[in-house]
Amino acid sequence: MNSPKSKIMILILVSRRLLGAICPSHLSSVILPVAFGVAVLLTSLSAYAHGPVDRGDVSHGVNPLGAEMLGDFSQRDELRQELIKKFRLRFVETIPANIKLGVYLVDPQVAFTVPGEPLYVLGAETDMDVIDRFVRNNTRSIRKLFISFDSHGKYYVGDPSFWVNRLDEHPALFSVIEPQDVLDGIWRAANPHHQQRAIDYANCLLGHDVIFIWPEHGIVGSASHPANPTIEGAVKHWVSYWSSRTVLDPNPFWIFKALNSFTESFSGVHSECPNEDPNTQVARLLVDEMAKLDTIIVAGEAFNFCVSGALDLVDVGIDPSKLIVGFDASSPIESFRQRTFDDMEKALAHGIRFALLDELEVTGPFPEAIEGRPPVNYALPELECLRFRPTAHRGPGGLVHLRRCERLDDL
Repeated sequence: MNSPKSKIMILILVSRRLLGAICPSHLSSVILPVAFGVAVLLTSLSAYAHGPVDRGDVSHGVNPLGAEMLGDFSQRDELRQELIKKFRLRFVETIPANIKLGVYLVDPQVAFTVPGEPLYVLGAETDMDVIDRFVRNNTRSIRKLFISFDSHGKYYVGDPSFWVNRLDEHPALFSVIEPQDVLDGIWRAANPHHQQRAIDYANCLLGHDVIFIWPEHGIVGSASHPANPTIEGAVKHWVSYWSSRTVLDPNPFWIFKALNSFTESFSGVHSECPNEDPNTQVARLLVDEMAKLDTIIVAGEAFNFCVSGALDLVDVGIDPSKLIVGFDASSPIESFRQRTFDDMEKALAHGIRFALLDELEVTGPFPEAIEGRPPVNYALPELECLRFRPTAHRGPGGLVHLRRCERLDDL
């Protein structure tokens, strides 16, 4: 009975009894809604004062990724200042409006950007505001939006349920498992049918990364999976502008990553350990579309995990000079400080640049329309069809109906 919801119900019942005893019925109908509103407000303030509501399975303690004080971003801001000082960061100040400019929003989801969520990144809501202003102010020059979504099932290698130790205990939330410990049998797959998958994953990560254990987040169909409402508004603004001004599909390029249960997928380019599942392999269509652009602004959450996955774009052939990370639009998970510094060092070594999006000026004439053709559908590798013609052939199982692509040289 200590939850905010229970407190509200108790206050409502008490209010009804008191009002029924001391007030005429016509006044009760007016006063009760007011009392209800006050009860909700006081209960909400009480909940914030005592920290986030206990979600039962979230480590029964403090989320090391979140803020204890709502609206206090000093830890994040101090870390940003350390990065600026250590690496002597110089920010890009202007870019021309007539270039082919893209914006890549990395996991701008409720799961990471709303205080109280188990994987809330400290200060992420301010990043969403920065992105919103940049997209709205520069809609006319942004040729394409790319938006990735961390898209998990409940069961995967980053969830405690996947692993057990020699005592059949699951790992704690926010802990890490060394790959060598999997190979040594200290940790194993809880489902014995997946033990070889666990070994393969450990061998892949051995020597360069660890296995992170997270609370539930970004589960497809859950309340934490959609985009932050601020980003949703910015996207609608951009689509509304370009819907009558482009021969291309004016909607963003959507990237749903982490759909495979047997590998982590921080990057939208490919999973940490690609396997036979095409969802884990290099997203060629994404890479090809980005290759057409002159500059790509990268922003979102979190800098030292999924945003740093932008480095993978360099590995698959994207010119690093095209990439600009929004320094004020991407927050690191402060508790992984060394990873933050390592990722910054790698980015700068690659030649990736940084900018403060609130100060970045897009100057010069704006393109009035985007020119080009829709992206190739890689399900049909040579698809440049004028139309499809029904056809059929007889296979071992009987008659198979197909649609044959008619290209220009067929006519």
